[in-house]
Amino acid sequence: VMKGKIQGAWNLHQLCADLNPNYFICYSSIASVWGSRELTHYAAANRFLDALCAYRIQKGQPALAVNWGPWNGGGMADDDMLRTLANQGVYGIDPAVALDQLASVMGESPAINREPSANIAKSDSQLPQIVICDIDWQILKPLAEVLGKQPFLSQLGVVQNKSEAETFGPQY
Repeated sequence: VMKGKIQGAWNLHQLCADLNPNYFICYSSIASVWGSRELTHYAAANRFLDALCAYRIQKGQPALAVNWGPWNGGGMADDDMLRTLANQGVYGIDPAVALDQLASVMGESPAINREPSANIAKSDSQLPQIVICDIDWQILKPLAEVLGKQPFLSQLGVVQNKSEAETFGPQY
């Protein structure tokens, strides 16, 4: 997994150098955002994709790493893994919903789309990555911080009710 992801992404980056593409999207994983004890090589390979997208943004090239949560209906997470993750507050995403979320992000992110549009003109964000997952932070955050505060999670507030969640907008 590690060699294929890293070499494949780097080759694509190099081959696109003279093509000036409108989009350069890497499918990464939430494992690169907060790690995975059992899949350290997988987390590291996906972290390379995140870093490559940050590098491309610095060079003025389009890029976005999508840090996907687990998908339902196949993929890396089988039914047993999906049940285990659900007990931790991490739920599988239906593929159609995941792709709808990606389409929404693509329409709003100037980091991946060089073509001007009404949505892009309103935003100056050049974020090289985004997490798309279905997480219940009220379950996951306390579990992840059992042995102490986690720097990444300390930046998250826990939404207490639905009206508060709506204040923050869509939760990808």
